[in-house]
Formats: sequence, C-alpha cells, structure tokens
Amino acid sequence: MQKFKYLSLIFALLIISSTANAGLITDWDYDIVSGFSTYAPVDDASNDAVIASNNNSLGDPTKLSWFAYIPEDDRSSLVVTQVTGSNLQTNAGDVAGSTLTHSNNPITPLSNSESLLTTTLFTRLALNATAPITGVPFLAPDISFNIRFYETQNNGGIDGICEDGLAANVAGTVHDNGCADIFVLENSEALNQSFIIGDYEYTLSLSFNANNVLSVLNNQACLAVGAAAGCNGFLTRESAINVLETSFSISATKAIPEPSILALFGLAFVMLNVRRRKISNNLYC
Repeated sequence: MQKFKYLSLIFALLIISSTANAGLITDWDYDIVSGFSTYAPVDDASNDAVIASNNNSLGDPTKLSWFAYIPEDDRSSLVVTQVTGSNLQTNAGDVAGSTLTHSNNPITPLSNSESLLTTTLFTRLALNATAPITGVPFLAPDISFNIRFYETQNNGGIDGICEDGLAANVAGTVHDNGCADIFVLENSEALNQSFIIGDYEYTLSLSFNANNVLSVLNNQACLAVGAAAGCNGFLTRESAINVLETSFSISATKAIPEPSILALFGLAFVMLNVRRRKISNNLYC
C-alpha cells in the first residue's frame, strides 16, 4: 500500500508538470498593421512632391501618391492594406497578408523630383491564441523593408529604350504600354521572427512574393534605381494596377525541456531509490 502511495505521488507530479508545460497553440487570430514610416521626396510648399494619406491606427500613411498638380485619381500611387483574420494555424499553410498596390498611371512631363524615390514599409503583426487555449497575445517585432522606386520615361526617351535596356512599346512584354516603372525591395532577409511560449518555439515566416512577381532584376534596372547589382524587385506596367501579394505562416518546434521538468524527473528517481533502500533495510533487520 505504501509503495502504491509513492508511485501515485510521483505519477501525479509528472502529470501536473506535463499539463502545465505542454500545449501547442494550434489556432490564432491576427491583425496586421502596415504603413509607410518614411518616404522621399516629402511634400513641400509647392505641393508637387509625394503626398501621404489614409493613415493607419498607428498614425502612419497607407497611401503615397505623386504628381500632385494633376487630379488625385490620375496620379500614380502606392497603397498598402491592413488585414484582420482568424484562420492562422500552426504548422499549416500560409494565409494572406497585406497587399502592396502600385497604380501606374502614365504621366508627362516627367520630373523625378516630383515622383516617389524611396520609402520604408513596415509591418506589425499581433497574434492572439484561440485554441486549445485563449487569451495568449503576442506582438511580433516590427519588420521594415526599404523600397527604391524609379518613375521611368514612358516612351523610353529619344532612342525608345527603357531604363532596363529593353525597348518600349513592344507587344507581349512588360513594356507593352510604354516603359514599366522599377520597384526594388531591399533587406528582405528580415522575413522570419521567432518567439517562445511554454514548451514551444514559434517561427513567423513572411513571404513578400505570394503571387510570384518578385525576381532578380537585370543590372541596368538595378543601376537606374540606385540599387546594387542583383537587386530583388519587379517592373510595374504602365496604365495598369500592379499588385504585390504577401503571405505568412507560423510553425512550431518543441523547445528544450525546462529545468523544472527535469527536476521533477530527478525527484521521482530519488523517491523510488529511497523506497527501495527502506525495503532492503527492512529485509535485513
């Protein structure tokens, strides 16, 4: 009977420890807040540079437009969306994130002092566990991306050649409506964020190429936008809505057991050993 009590106590300790420390979070709600934290050139007194508008909940603009001397609907613009969802599952597929949309309207005359040159896009992701436990929030560190942009001459200038070295107005190419603008995304290596809750390490993975439009641009396109050779970006068609889709996922792996768990296993071993010695001593008394 005494032996049974010892074993029951040990078993209870291990069950309590397992219950307290286990628990993979499988389902999450999420909110994504994105915006442009910096941009250049900034609108000045003449009102002919980049105009920021449609601020998000953090007070940062979600829309940049340029060539302010023309009606707003005819300007070129860059817009990022905000996202709220409840379909994120651990170790499952990607879910849709923010989208970045470039409305590329043909504008003349062209002056690069009046068009977007650079901007920093930030994304903030807030998670909230919904299964099997609720009320466990996590705010991921902000992720920022530097963007370089070049508003091209629509018809390729005097020689009809676009900034990437290809001819303008060629059917079946990205330049079929005139020279496509150049969009470059820098520091894309900051796409993963990890954190630990309980026994698990969770990793958020953000893809800035969910619709496969990003690629390595040729050196002439990179040079035109002031980026290093081998830059990552895409060309945006004239007279078109160009969309860059993002997605993200969350994965989890078991973390190293906490010292408390190891200590309980050690305690269980000691208790069993003490029990054996008592039984052994009683036999020889």
